[in-house]
This record gives sequence, C-alpha cells and structure tokens, in this order.
Amino acid sequence: MMRHFLYSVFALLFLITFFSCENDSGPSESPDKFKINAEPISLEFNINPDSLIPETYPEFSTSYNELELSGVYLAEAKYTFREDMQVNREFVLAKNDSFVVEIKNCKNENEWEVDLGSVGLSEHNRWVNTSITLQRAEKRDESDGTVSYKYIFKTIEEGKGYISFIEKDKNGSISSNESHGLLAGYNIVPLHKMYINLDKIEWIYNVKEGTFSTVHVKIKGNTNAFRSRGMTYGDGEVSALEIPVGSDSHFETEIPIAFSHVEGVVLKTSTQLILYGTIALPKIIQLTNPKSNTL
Repeated sequence: MMRHFLYSVFALLFLITFFSCENDSGPSESPDKFKINAEPISLEFNINPDSLIPETYPEFSTSYNELELSGVYLAEAKYTFREDMQVNREFVLAKNDSFVVEIKNCKNENEWEVDLGSVGLSEHNRWVNTSITLQRAEKRDESDGTVSYKYIFKTIEEGKGYISFIEKDKNGSISSNESHGLLAGYNIVPLHKMYINLDKIEWIYNVKEGTFSTVHVKIKGNTNAFRSRGMTYGDGEVSALEIPVGSDSHFETEIPIAFSHVEGVVLKTSTQLILYGTIALPKIIQLTNPKSNTL
C-alpha cells in the first residue's frame, strides 16, 4: 500500500515538473535581469506637398510686449521635448536661403541669447546644428528708450530644428518672472514622406543592479528623419537622448529609460521616439513597456 502511495507521489511530482518546464514563458536568464521582445513597428507620415513650398520672403517680426515669460522653459528646450511646445513662427526654406527674426522694443538694460540647439553633454546627448548659421545680429536704439534686435540666419543643408531667443538680465540671469522668450522653427527642404522601421524592440529589465532597478529599451531599424531622439526619465528628470543614425539611414542603440533607487523593482515606464524631418511639431512614436499593463 505504501509503495503504491509513493509511486503516486513520484508520478505527480514528475507531471508537475514536466508541465512547468513546457509552459514556462518567463525569462531564461537570471530573474535579476531579463528581456522581453516587442513586435516590430513600421510607420509612415505623408505630408501635403503644397505645405512644403519654400517661402519667398521668410521673415518674422514681433514686439517685446507680445512675448510670453518663457525664457526659463526655452533655456531647457534643447535638452528635452514637450508636446505642448509653443512655436511663435515656423519657416519653410530652401538651402542657401536667408531668413530674419526681429524682436522690437526690448528693455535697453537686458540682452538676448540666441540658441541654435546644439548640445554636447555626453555621448548619448550630443548634437551639433549644421543646418543653419547666424550670419549677423543688428541692434537698433528706438526713440522711446527701448532697443530692437534683428537676427539674420543662413540655411546650409536639409534639416529641421528650433531656435530659442532668451532674454537675460544685466547679470546674465534667466528668471521665470522676468525673462521673455521666442521659439522659431525651421524646415529646410522638409520631407514629403517620413518613415521609421523598428525591426527590433527589446526591453531590458534589471531589478538588481547594485542598489538600483533599471529599464532600458534596445532598438534597431532605419529612418529617413533628419534627427531622431528617445525620451528618458531617469528617476524623475526628463530628457531626450539623441539616436545616432548612420549615412545608410540605419540605427541601433539602447535607451536608458528609467531607474529607481529601490532594488528589486520591475519598472513599468514607457517611452517615446521623436522624429524631426518635416513641418509642424516633430512626430511622436509611442513605445509601450510590456510590463505597463501588468499589476
């Protein structure tokens, strides 16, 4: 009797082990680090050709009093991306064009910084604007004691980006309640069709990295966009990292999306890819963390 009972127990344990192995959909690596592959993505954006015709006299003029107190925000604009960006003027241009931005009746004691968006912080966040150059800046005294500025730019090659005009006080400081700002966009030979193909999307979770938990996404594919960026959120600080694209339009990179100071956490943070290549705001591609829908 006891022998039959033991046989039954061994048989039951065998079946449990067998089916557990057959149906295991979990990671094959250590549970401290695992990966999940997501489905490939292919997207295409088609633009009305009539909206891509270069302007004949590309110029924008505005009064100081019409500008918002956006200096602090614009000082950070090149490091990140916001879907609620307020663009004062967006130019459609050809190569070797000149275009003008004028700000009239400014405070005489303050100065303006012109930021073309170049960044050089690190390997993941380095970008140099080679599409435009500031040819010259003119300053004119007005009869009411104010000053007006005129900035003349020259286009060099195809590209899309933004120029921030930021007011600074006499000490060179930018403040949220005093610094005005202006954001101008440019589109040089903008694309009438922009695409991205993500052949590989691999989510990488590490729940035991010293005292940190992390989530990254590794992507591989191709795009014809002039510039590509991926959003990263750290432990609460938002930034946009450059995605290097080769001359053959292909890319392969790993984006560190988020981390936590708490060990043993599976992070559920998703991310976005930002594509610059045609008129209006950059195009956004959502990459959803496979763990975001889990409890």
